[in-house]
Amino acid sequence: MRERQRIGNYIGLMIGYMIVLAMVIASAPSHAADGPTRLNNESFVRIESLGQGMSQFGLDDQGTLNDRDWWVDARFLGGFAYALENMTLEFELEAWTGQLTGDTTSVGTLRGEDTFQSRRDQGVQWYAILPQRLSMSYATDVGVIRLGHQTYNWGLGLLVQDGRQPRDFGLAMRNNLVERIAFGTKPFNSLKAAPQWLRDATGFIAADVVFRDDNASLLAGDVAASGVLGFKIEEDTWSAGLIESLRFQRDRDDADFPLEDPSTLQVLTSDVYAKLPLWTQNNRVKLSLETEAAFIYGQTNRPYLDETFEDGATIQAFGAVARLNYAPTESLNLKFEGGYASGDQDARDDVYRVFTFHSDYQIGMVLFDQVMPMLTARSVDRIHDPELIQQAPASTRFLVNQGALRNARYLYPVIGYRPIEGLELKLAYLMAFSAAGAIDPFQSGINGGYNLGFDGKPTMSKNLGQELCLGVRYTVNASNGLKTTLIAEGGVLAPGAALSSVINDNVSLARAGFSLSW
Repeated sequence: MRERQRIGNYIGLMIGYMIVLAMVIASAPSHAADGPTRLNNESFVRIESLGQGMSQFGLDDQGTLNDRDWWVDARFLGGFAYALENMTLEFELEAWTGQLTGDTTSVGTLRGEDTFQSRRDQGVQWYAILPQRLSMSYATDVGVIRLGHQTYNWGLGLLVQDGRQPRDFGLAMRNNLVERIAFGTKPFNSLKAAPQWLRDATGFIAADVVFRDDNASLLAGDVAASGVLGFKIEEDTWSAGLIESLRFQRDRDDADFPLEDPSTLQVLTSDVYAKLPLWTQNNRVKLSLETEAAFIYGQTNRPYLDETFEDGATIQAFGAVARLNYAPTESLNLKFEGGYASGDQDARDDVYRVFTFHSDYQIGMVLFDQVMPMLTARSVDRIHDPELIQQAPASTRFLVNQGALRNARYLYPVIGYRPIEGLELKLAYLMAFSAAGAIDPFQSGINGGYNLGFDGKPTMSKNLGQELCLGVRYTVNASNGLKTTLIAEGGVLAPGAALSSVINDNVSLARAGFSLSW
């Protein structure tokens, strides 16, 4: 009943947006643009699909195996924008994003259906259609007002992604969606004596209700609101920005652990990024540095453990990424990236330190996308095993990795080469370590809270493993505007000592697919 009510409220909200936009279009001046324009210079329609096959690997000390051998993921996008005199109206839909067919898995289902944000126990439903954008922006003499259902990106995408960032491998599947009212302006534009970069700098303020991100889903019952204040500079060859976001969230009801009052979260996030040219030759940047760092501080009463059940916990988490891009020629690009996401070495104290990158921030293909989600979901399944415990603790879904880098540090060099027009080759190597130990919540919980790995033994190593990835993409641009990209990719993970006692063989993943856009 609650799910139907949420869907009804959502449909009502979307209808309200559409009525407002229709009224605006009807009242637009007669000399406004007489047709749709492409949204952000992107295609009006995009269809992407990847078929994937993966070798089996161990999930625990009992020999349980990953039971998902092959599947097909897809994403369908379509939209348009109307450019009026001082206004832009945007509409874009996402449909049937997720698994279309193939093997599903029962791992993660023992605690409920929402263990994974993108379900792996069933394919995508036929009615899975969501608006990506249903908004309007209005330009005034002092700035731009933006209102409606929208997606957005910040910096390198460490915490916020709109699904439009170029990727080395795979598809973007879960971008941020908010109901937002925002105002942006150039506060120093009138200072004639100021340098041009300062006159072009933009300040903005926004108020959001989160529709969907990595931490909340409005349709699932999470209610999250945030206020955002930011400042950014975007020039031809460099950019930088700082954003402060204050978030309040009330979590959905937990059927396995009903509480009189749902758990809550209050956090302040500070996020800074910069993209800087280091070497320019013949008006082309050959060497550049990109970096982003974020610190999250706040409070939560999510009862992870008995020690934090009464008074809650303080959140102190830090994450950062830095990459060097070297492009000696038009056809060759070398990227060397390193990153860090803090972990929590002491899960029994009242400070939660785990930092999680956005799930669409892509690092490799196997370890963080596939292996860590299945390992942590299996651990949560065992916590909820009724033969072991009568009442499992609440908030265990937050212990499951959703396909993101968390509690880890890594090095990630990538070579990109385009030998002929339309053909792109990618070779990447990943070396990853846990930041605070690869700890299994189940094994640690049944052994007095001591830090134990997935094999039930003390975590003596932080080495998560090494991964090698190869990708080939070939793109053909037809005269009618159709752009076709054929994709073939593969990755192999050699598990490190922190995982090899459970995963005793290499894990391989192969996939092939296409992208159509016009």
